[in-house]
Amino acid sequence: MKIKLDNCEKKVLNIYKKANPSISTNYKKKIKIISDIFLDKLHFPLDKFKSIKIGDFACGSGEIAIFYRMCGHKVYGFDYNKVSIDYANNLKKKLRLTKINFHLKNLRDVKNLFNIVSCCAVLHHLKNPYKVIRSLSKNVKPGGYLILSFGLLTSNFQHNLMKFISRFWGDNDNLIFKNSNILFSNHIKRAMKFGLRKKHQVIYDQFINPHHNYLDLKKVLNLLKGKFILNSMWPKNFIPEGDSAMNVSFLNKNYEIPQSNFYWATKSIDDFLIIKKNTNFKNYEKFKKVAEYFNYPRNKKINSIYLLPDISKNLKKLSKVKKFFYNLDETVNQFFLEVDDIINFLMFKKPSILQVKKKINKYKFLFKGSCGLGINYFIFKKQ
Repeated sequence: MKIKLDNCEKKVLNIYKKANPSISTNYKKKIKIISDIFLDKLHFPLDKFKSIKIGDFACGSGEIAIFYRMCGHKVYGFDYNKVSIDYANNLKKKLRLTKINFHLKNLRDVKNLFNIVSCCAVLHHLKNPYKVIRSLSKNVKPGGYLILSFGLLTSNFQHNLMKFISRFWGDNDNLIFKNSNILFSNHIKRAMKFGLRKKHQVIYDQFINPHHNYLDLKKVLNLLKGKFILNSMWPKNFIPEGDSAMNVSFLNKNYEIPQSNFYWATKSIDDFLIIKKNTNFKNYEKFKKVAEYFNYPRNKKINSIYLLPDISKNLKKLSKVKKFFYNLDETVNQFFLEVDDIINFLMFKKPSILQVKKKINKYKFLFKGSCGLGINYFIFKKQ
């Protein structure tokens, strides 16, 4: 079967024939991670829905489609990569699954309607991802859902910068492979561990792949505005939301949040480490103790409350706390100084790869830990 591909799709397919990033080192773990994303992080109870029809567009090796089937739904997977489709069909047989079918087909050519349309980790590899989103939205039945995951322009700032730097000494595939492995070995190891992939898969996907067209969140939201509402997202907006549920918030209008984008772009520390480092339960207990005095009974007098020794002592201690949470100002400021420094170093010093490696090792935030975010997940409901 001949599948029509544009030049961009042909280039990406050629890369994926050499190293398919979709095929995982442990499909069971990957399905478990997918389950955690949808059921726990996105709070989307797919396992509680009555049997529905789901289309997984650009399904890759099929683990997401298989998760949908395990939730009790009839699933159709589409991909133009025969290697991925063959792998997905073999996995289907291994797990003895029925009511799930994988088709060798370009996502642009699928015209069927589905209760849920899913397209994960693919859009940023396409020539015109916004046009594809518009097309995918037409495949969703009224009241249905559109599930998208993709790399954001802001979240993947560091990934793009790493790609530029790995090409500084030439854009031959072998040279890019060698340079990225020297300069960004920690990032590659993390991607192997958390993405359940081998080294050559990570390097070909993130560094050698010639096409990463990361998306502008505001464009995506405006594109779907009026036809879809944002049901859930992960990660959530990084902003201390706390208005009453009755308050009308501009967050409900589905606009991007600058604080979130700065946080995702500069992110270097895993969530659990940030919480562990910045959570002071002793201070929280002091605050709760103060709050309790003002809670009940109603006949307390303000002067009698403040005369209690613990109130004054705890308020003074709370007033001296420096960090209640992640210090975003310091991180963003230092991060952009380091970005400016590495660009100037490359442009004016013309350094060797080992000199650049030494420079990168000295940075506090740039190219540390997760090197930004990677993939954002969004679930939209059709009105």
